[in-house]
Amino acid sequence: MKPDNITNFLKEAGYKSTNNRVALINYLNKNKGIFCANDLLQNDSDLDKVSLYRTIELFQKLDIIHPVMTLEGQQYYEVHEPDTHHHHAVCTQCHKNECIDCTYTDTSVPGFKEIHHSISITGICYKCSQPLN
Repeated sequence: MKPDNITNFLKEAGYKSTNNRVALINYLNKNKGIFCANDLLQNDSDLDKVSLYRTIELFQKLDIIHPVMTLEGQQYYEVHEPDTHHHHAVCTQCHKNECIDCTYTDTSVPGFKEIHHSISITGICYKCSQPLN
């Protein structure tokens, strides 16, 4: 789902526009790629932490975002765009991330529905691997 469609989607589904929902939608509109709750809390100090986690949980339930990886104890998420499924390579030092195309297309698993998959690749990016002079 494109971030600019989220507001309409929530309204049509009967959800109100709370401060945390609007803040998360605005963040998703301005920032591409993966994010964690701390990214939003650092971006907006007025957010209520508990309500933000509930908002993230709601957005997952509604399949607006989905978890992509856990790094250093933080769960990272991304807007769910089924037509552009991909994975991520993440620098373990600066958290820079790059998208990697996914060629896996089998979405059927006997006894399961709404199948999602995620592969995490971590390493040290070129910039972080350069010696300090």
